[in-house]
Amino acid sequence: MGAGASTPRKAQPDGDADDETAVRAILGELGGCGVPPMGIAAESLRLAVASDGPMRNKVRSHLEARRCAAGLDFLVAVDDYKHTRGPDADAVRDRAREVHERFISIDAPAEVTLPRRVRDAVAHKISSGVVGDDVFAAAAAYVSKALARDALGDFVSAHRDDSLLLASL
Repeated sequence: MGAGASTPRKAQPDGDADDETAVRAILGELGGCGVPPMGIAAESLRLAVASDGPMRNKVRSHLEARRCAAGLDFLVAVDDYKHTRGPDADAVRDRAREVHERFISIDAPAEVTLPRRVRDAVAHKISSGVVGDDVFAAAAAYVSKALARDALGDFVSAHRDDSLLLASL
């Protein structure tokens, strides 16, 4: 599985399975495909953002324990923003401002850590009214990479040590 590849069909979360079993199955399937730990962490994060189910719950619990769940919340908000369509451009701009004020602005209630240049670029786009689908792209990419690298590596390791997961590799 290269960059941009999607999760194997069998690794998609199943709403009928409990969280623990579903997460083990997903990580086992990815490991069985030869995906390295960093790739599994990134794919776990992608699945957590894309679905409101077992993977999101498990990843969110893991990130809450490490005090960085705001990163996942930001990525979910950005994903939701991409699907914002309104009767006019004002609805889209308002939604972009909401995401900015909640996660990116200085002293935001759920502030995510970003390089100043990324934070400033988003603020400039918002203030100038340029709020296309890519307004949060650089910020989301930075947060995704940071979470996969720094916070989800031990998530993958913890599940790799699980005997059920090892049996599926």
